[in-house]
Amino acid sequence: GVTEGKDKAQMYPHLVPPIEYPSVQHGEKFRNFLRKSPASFSWDWGPAFIPSGIWKPVTLIYNQDLYVEEMGLRTRVIDSEEGVWSVEADVKCISLVKLRKNPEVRFDIRHLNDGSHLSNKTFSVSFSKDTEDVITLKLCLNVTGVQLWFPKHLGRQSIYEVTVYLCTVSQCVSASREFGFRTVKLDQQQLNPMDMGQKKFEFVINDRPVYIKGANLVPLSVFGSPSFNLTTLFNLVEYAGINTLRVWGGGVYQSEQFYREANRRGIMIWQEFMFACSLYPADQRFLTNVREEVVEQTQRINNHPSIILFSGNNENKQGLRRTGTTLPLTKHCTYRST
Repeated sequence: GVTEGKDKAQMYPHLVPPIEYPSVQHGEKFRNFLRKSPASFSWDWGPAFIPSGIWKPVTLIYNQDLYVEEMGLRTRVIDSEEGVWSVEADVKCISLVKLRKNPEVRFDIRHLNDGSHLSNKTFSVSFSKDTEDVITLKLCLNVTGVQLWFPKHLGRQSIYEVTVYLCTVSQCVSASREFGFRTVKLDQQQLNPMDMGQKKFEFVINDRPVYIKGANLVPLSVFGSPSFNLTTLFNLVEYAGINTLRVWGGGVYQSEQFYREANRRGIMIWQEFMFACSLYPADQRFLTNVREEVVEQTQRINNHPSIILFSGNNENKQGLRRTGTTLPLTKHCTYRST
């Protein structure tokens, strides 16, 4: 990792700060040229080990003509007074054989708290074939009678699971996602109409204002391994009276188990993308890689009701100021709107 980052920095036509880190950290340079955990190159609270290798579970898929590669999920309020919601799923499938006809699809929504079924519908769908073997399905189902997910101390943590079954003549495959029904709004209205500089910064969940009591979460292990028990972590969070964790942008995207535990405990998550205290390359190859990362991660975790906000980075604007670089006002406006 150190060598690859250095090589990329030397080939790049411009210097991309930070160039040096505080000597007391004994860190490694050029973290911003690699899509690895920035903190693994050292931080003011941790050492530089820069681990490499497979650090998450590996799954072998075999002997299937059709399988689900990924599924994105969204919920939307259709009619708040009548309690009508839509559940929308984007399902990406890989077909290893030519399908003779469109697959039959079953959309099953189950309430995990009591095991009851909210909806169970079977229908035929048409699909768009992106390439010879990639099939994309867009599914939407309106439901009523849902129970809302609330943060801790504000209400029940109602959690649902949606399972999509795709059946062909020869086989049935499925994919499941855990989710919840809730609305999130970040209220930034003016506090004082006479003073345009004073604004609220208040989260409103299901139309109820929430007082945030948060903590910053850095990687639980410098080697990326799940050495810290998640049950212990969330027990400590609850003992401290915390209701929100910020997944810090200098670390890693957390596991599925982490977000599920947050769902069940009613702990809200401020989720950052993994960019921190740095400027970054802007060549097409790097930007394409980042775009794929952002799409993949948001599709992977945005179904979790505990996530109340996606934030772009940790202190990148401050990192820009430290370099002495000035940006035109229009660029600052673009940054803020993004």
